Amino acid sequence: MVDKAEKQGLDPIPDPIPDYGELMTIERFKACSASGGFLDGDGTGYLATKDGYDTGQPISPSVILREGIVYAWATHVMWFNQ
Repeated sequence: MVDKAEKQGLDPIPDPIPDYGELMTIERFKACSASGGFLDGDGTGYLATKDGYDTGQPISPSVILREGIVYAWATHVMWFNQ
């Protein structure tokens, strides 16, 4: 499956990982969302790599569970609690 970023040739411009929030792998974000550890109203997540995150690519627990859409470059989620 070719993701949108590859198909459109898009490259995210990452923001650096801040000292606050929680950086986690996509797998951990999915598992926490599936167990109810993260709900849509709990905060905001952004697709990320280990080195930066893209504020133009928000991701919510319900979307990751329902659609499972992640771009090939996205290996992590940067999560900010409210």
